[in-house]
Amino acid sequence: MSRSTAFTDSGKTAGVPQPAVFDGFHAWKHATRFGFPLTASWTDDPDGLQNLVDQLAPDLSSSIETVIVVSPAALAARCQELGLRAVHHTRVVAVGTVPAVQADLFSASHRASLSDVPAVLVDGARHPGTLGAVIRVAAAVGCPAVFALGGVDPWLPDVIRAAAGLHGAVPVVKVEHVDLIEGQIAVLHADGGSIGSVHLSSGSVLAVGAERHGVSPAVSNRASTVIALPMTAGVSSLNLAPSVAAAL
Repeated sequence: MSRSTAFTDSGKTAGVPQPAVFDGFHAWKHATRFGFPLTASWTDDPDGLQNLVDQLAPDLSSSIETVIVVSPAALAARCQELGLRAVHHTRVVAVGTVPAVQADLFSASHRASLSDVPAVLVDGARHPGTLGAVIRVAAAVGCPAVFALGGVDPWLPDVIRAAAGLHGAVPVVKVEHVDLIEGQIAVLHADGGSIGSVHLSSGSVLAVGAERHGVSPAVSNRASTVIALPMTAGVSSLNLAPSVAAAL
């Protein structure tokens, strides 16, 4: 299977570009700060947006000029067109196009050149909020990529919102086959060996599965090691995003 055909082009659905919707101030803030190519942004409360920028993101003061001011009815209609349930309470929404997959991210050596932190593979994520939280953690620690295998589409608006718009800070790649990803894969699971005794090679991948279900057989068979977080006796588990944060 060639690398050019073995991944899902996150930027297209049936040949049509997929929109990336950044719902709310924090999503807009991070998309703007990290240079995500937004095509348009809207607000019906320019004074409120100015106050938020002044308080939380003064580095983006000049970016307010790019936000289109519309009426409340127009903003509500725009959000409905973008598939949102309601206008975010911060009264701002932005849209761009999901970028095409960077094929070189599948190379362990290329990922190692970007960061000494492992990439993260989320296998079969079931909840947009959980996947978004993992992306947010990965961006915070400087992961070279987040791979999403099956499960929830990582570019859904609910995922982007939960990630606080940090899809522009870390490459997010939707993949169909784990064998595409080069490098050592370590599965995080309660039955694994202590994480402190394992050395992950450069360009490695930390794989996590959906809560209660774990990783799929395909990922398990591809992994070279299984690691676990040390935990106080009687504490049965952590949720997925805190587990990834602790491991990284």
